[in-house]
Amino acid sequence: MADKIYLDQHAATRPHPAAAQELLSFYHEHWGAFSSPHVMGQELTAPLAWALAEIRAQLGAHAKDPLHFFPSDAAARLEIFLSHYLNEVRHTGKNHILAAGIAPLDALGCIEKPLPYNAEGQITKEALASSLNPRVSLVSIPWACGHTGVIQPISDLAEICAEKGVRLHVDASAVIGKLFFRLEDLPIDYLTIEGSRIHAPQGTALLAVKQKIPFSPLAVPSYQIGVGGITAFARALSETASWFDHLSLETARLRAHFEKGILEAIPSARILGKEVERLPHCSAIHFPGVHPEALLYLLQRKGVYAASIGDAVSFTLSFETTEEEMSRALSLLILSAKQLIRCSQEVVCDLAQV
Repeated sequence: MADKIYLDQHAATRPHPAAAQELLSFYHEHWGAFSSPHVMGQELTAPLAWALAEIRAQLGAHAKDPLHFFPSDAAARLEIFLSHYLNEVRHTGKNHILAAGIAPLDALGCIEKPLPYNAEGQITKEALASSLNPRVSLVSIPWACGHTGVIQPISDLAEICAEKGVRLHVDASAVIGKLFFRLEDLPIDYLTIEGSRIHAPQGTALLAVKQKIPFSPLAVPSYQIGVGGITAFARALSETASWFDHLSLETARLRAHFEKGILEAIPSARILGKEVERLPHCSAIHFPGVHPEALLYLLQRKGVYAASIGDAVSFTLSFETTEEEMSRALSLLILSAKQLIRCSQEVVCDLAQV
């Protein structure tokens, strides 16, 4: 990928070599069934024990917090909602859920309520408190937006949910390796992490459930992804944590230089979420008069891969992103954006003359 600049880390990340090697070893050497009573099954016990201990250590989870593994965070979220419905909604009648895009809610007689984001993309403690009517029983929220990097005040939001007796699910995929936290210290009931967004192999995802929270997985067994997938996930989690300082300092510096260059060349551009706390590796930029898809098309033709969010283009870096890549991306972005701005202005002029 030497000629390609991949700045769409929110969608998927390249697996860490150590994580990929971990998974590969289970295809070649430890491919037995965990449930088997013979040595081919027994030899998987130690790797699994290491992986579970490592994940708990990296997340600051209690030793008794159950860990469940799924092929995607979408599957993990589905299990949360189905279990929550069976264990709590049916008995309490509290069928309002603050979340986004939960397909089966209507069929179960539940009502999906929008999360109260403000103009900067944050949810304040006061806004959440006013949204928690007596029928709300669950809040599902991403810790940070993977496109803009805007971080939610999770400690404050968790405190409000705990006070109101509302369950809280947090997706931490975007903040792993960028924010320090201890799950044991936060009143979060469910925490999910998508493996493909933390340099683990695709097809791996984690759901951590606080002890004493009723949870009954229905559709899939807890270790569906296999011991190899679990150990690869644990290795990726550990490797990502080791890049914390690099992401906090060097990646943040690259992002700042990138955004400064954009604003100097195109003063009308606007950085989304710039006035609030953001993750160090995300930048979402709105260019007035420029359609994001048109800009993404031009960038792709030049070997720069990014994403769109609303009327903005999102660039997400990783520990692998280099200064040379960001300098090239900056030049190509300015060239492409100015080209589209000129086209937009010419169209406006032509229409004015009609």
